[in-house]
Amino acid sequence: MDRLFKISLFAFCAFWLYACAPLQMTSTVETRYPSSSGMNLYGKNLAIVYFRSPSGPAVDFAENIASSLAYSLEEDYGGGENSVGVYSLDFNSVADYAGKEAMNYLNDDKTEAGTMFYSSLRDSLNNLIIDTGSDVVFLLDSVDLSVVSYDSLKFSGIYNKDSAFVATAGVLGSFHIFCLDGMDKEEDVKIFGGKNVVKQNVYLSGNEDEVSLLEKTYASLDDAGWKFGDKISKSFVSRWRREDVTYYYFDNEDWLKGLRYARYHQYSQAMDVWLSLVSSSSASAKGCASYNMAVTCYILGEYDLALQWLDMAAKYMDFKNVDTFRAHIESRRQ
Repeated sequence: MDRLFKISLFAFCAFWLYACAPLQMTSTVETRYPSSSGMNLYGKNLAIVYFRSPSGPAVDFAENIASSLAYSLEEDYGGGENSVGVYSLDFNSVADYAGKEAMNYLNDDKTEAGTMFYSSLRDSLNNLIIDTGSDVVFLLDSVDLSVVSYDSLKFSGIYNKDSAFVATAGVLGSFHIFCLDGMDKEEDVKIFGGKNVVKQNVYLSGNEDEVSLLEKTYASLDDAGWKFGDKISKSFVSRWRREDVTYYYFDNEDWLKGLRYARYHQYSQAMDVWLSLVSSSSASAKGCASYNMAVTCYILGEYDLALQWLDMAAKYMDFKNVDTFRAHIESRRQ
């Protein structure tokens, strides 16, 4: 009899809890948006390929640009150290993608030669995707360098006749990067180009002629290559925006625990709670837990999963903002 009473009491409490309308909590979160380049790289395997020039200062410079870019992408997209592959190709003038025909195509001069260049470029990048086992490949074309300025000499504080002075050189680098996302149905090659000036300290004796000054400047470019790559990466790392999201819950410990996890951005633990509540016997509990799963997937950038959970939530409850939320998720998938 006591056991039957306890079961009945539990069923009554559960009925009473879920008979009430769910409560709402609004939380401000930072959500990931595609980079300023327009490319959405989240969750994809990335590779960077650069050319080994036959000689000159651009050899190490290009390698450092590629390594710096890889580091920034690893930091942003959470793949961990060495998760972005860096590869090199021997320079071949035939594969000078930033040559005349490339420039014709970039300038919307859709000549036959320009169209052939584009087709050849896309085939080459597709081959690189296969060779590197990546989803997205970045090809750093040959880098052109020139020194555009020197600050006045200063004492370096180093007691060595060859390094007694220091000057800050302004090094201009011109580059082109060609990108292909193998997961993009359109398979469009994206072409990015530009120029950046980076500052680099050069240690001198103070007696250098013009030739030896340039040689010492180019020999000091390791840091400059990293700085250059860091500047380029700004176009490809995620943009983050603050926005409000709504969670639905009921006033008991399981739901409040899920909200605490969500508030402190412990999304994996929050999802474990929502998943356990999806199996509730109450339709309203199933709907709210499914909706919270959709919100969490959205925050993590898993838009397809977010839509699936949102569809499930709508089967169990009539959420007044579900159509608006669905349209917002759909816009993020573009």
